[in-house]
Amino acid sequence: MICRDMRQRREKRERTALLLSGRSSLLIDCGPDIAAQLSRHSVRRLEGVLITHEHGDHYIGLDELFSYKRTAPRGEFTPIPVYMTHESWETVKMRFGYLEQMGVIRVHEVTPKSFSPVAGFDVFPFRTEHGAFARDRWGT
Repeated sequence: MICRDMRQRREKRERTALLLSGRSSLLIDCGPDIAAQLSRHSVRRLEGVLITHEHGDHYIGLDELFSYKRTAPRGEFTPIPVYMTHESWETVKMRFGYLEQMGVIRVHEVTPKSFSPVAGFDVFPFRTEHGAFARDRWGT
């Protein structure tokens, strides 16, 4: 019923993402519609991406980061640092490991129960229960 009502009003569902900006730009989560969201807000550069957990709607847009490499002047692009726990990377790399191999991203693992510097911010990964797939996993 909710989906039908949204379609009738021509509304669409976008995935949650948060951009912290100031000294640097840190994108928190990278869902399937991230390219449109970043474009709409004229985000030209990311100093880092933090993936909170391994649900698809939080990382499936990583492939969209390729546009930053394609549009950068030749020789000026550096891989975008992407931060997540080891457990999350084990899931994410099955689909997006090639992005690291092609120099689009550089993965940095954050340590559970410990503050980690992430693109100018401190993050503290902690255990979450957010659905069956991510149950007993470390989120950030």
